Amino acid sequence: MFVVMSGHFRLVETGIELKAQDVVGEFALLTRKHGRTQTLECTEAGILLQITYGQVEQLFFQNARFGFYFLQLIAHRLLQNNERLEMELAHYRRAPVVYRPQWQRALSRTEKSATLGNESPVVRHNKSVGCVVGSHGTG
Repeated sequence: MFVVMSGHFRLVETGIELKAQDVVGEFALLTRKHGRTQTLECTEAGILLQITYGQVEQLFFQNARFGFYFLQLIAHRLLQNNERLEMELAHYRRAPVVYRPQWQRALSRTEKSATLGNESPVVRHNKSVGCVVGSHGTG
């Protein structure tokens, strides 16, 4: 999980802009394989504070306010994602159906599966700006 300390970042897949004090990467802490759902791109020189799973787990059980904040954050993100997906679905339901021959559909699936194996790193750096990821010390 990361906390934006300074600068600006963007979630590539959804275009959501993040600024100081925003939290990102919380979903990865709740999945079995700690998989990420989006790519974070640095758009303006900034600093991210990285908080490990162990640190979040410790805070969750030691600090009820943090635990409640974390639950609210997850619920908010789930509702936000649901709303975004509903809008996208509504858009596609209104879109005209375009005929694509079977061979084009197969080619599209092949190209998509070839790109899925080359996932980008969690934080993608924009070469024109400086971005730093730091770890939160254990005490």
